[in-house]
Amino acid sequence: MKPYRHSRAAVAALVAVAALLLPSLAPRVALAHAARTVAAAGMTVGFIQIDLTNPFHIDQARGATEAGRRYGFTVQNLSGHGSVNQQLQEFNNLIDQHVAAIMLLPIDVTAFGPALDRARRAGIPVLVLYSASPKATMSSGFDERETGALVARYAVGLLTKKYGKAQGQVAILQGIVAQGLNKDRTGGFVDEMRQHAGVTIVSQQGTDWLPDKAAAVMQDWLVRYPNLALVYGLSDTITVPAINVAARENRVGPIMFTSVDGDPIGLTAIQQGKLQCTAVYAPIYAGFRFGEMAYNLAKGKPRLRN
Repeated sequence: MKPYRHSRAAVAALVAVAALLLPSLAPRVALAHAARTVAAAGMTVGFIQIDLTNPFHIDQARGATEAGRRYGFTVQNLSGHGSVNQQLQEFNNLIDQHVAAIMLLPIDVTAFGPALDRARRAGIPVLVLYSASPKATMSSGFDERETGALVARYAVGLLTKKYGKAQGQVAILQGIVAQGLNKDRTGGFVDEMRQHAGVTIVSQQGTDWLPDKAAAVMQDWLVRYPNLALVYGLSDTITVPAINVAARENRVGPIMFTSVDGDPIGLTAIQQGKLQCTAVYAPIYAGFRFGEMAYNLAKGKPRLRN
């Protein structure tokens, strides 16, 4: 995984590759598709996310649904509406429905201990995403700490190019502060930046992954930190709304923006020259692979075939 810089050619190539990612899987999947469809008939996999309004979560749902279509099972995409209690309710509902497997992107995985125990007793495998739990059948995601460090190293290069050395005020737009990935995606960035004495992290603010909150935080920063040099956003879905606020004040350029996700809105911002880089997570493809993992767990095959 690498951050993508401001290059129209690079972005055009990335978009072309992303458009072909799922179709490129077709030959391998199609070879066994007919037999698997018969085996998977009637199988339902529940997919609980934080919400289904964030573009990243919507794209993951699209990818998982496509995996279900190709393998012949049904994906029940569910929203937690930004609430741990709502996620828990949906989780327990899926157990009561005796689904074949559950995929869970938890707000706080520690709140799911009893529910995970209940799923295990019911014989329902659970795939936990972007967090880890010893009670889950399987946990999957990305190396969030390395992602944060990777973006930080690129940001250091941006600051060095602008000022002659790594220096300046930096702020971090976070997601849900209690979420495990938030801690690691922030921590990797902060650890890397602390190696440069000239860089000062002036603020770290949670947004609950909500664009309106991200915009409000950015508006506050524009007033509080007139010399702000760079913003690191933990997701394109909150970084781009912050960019839009800065653009209205003609502060894009004086303030550089770096991000994570490789979501379509992030790639567009790179094409427009407003976003300097994003770490590409390819949410549609990730959702597809998560759906494939859940299918294999339901079939008693925890490892993916190459």
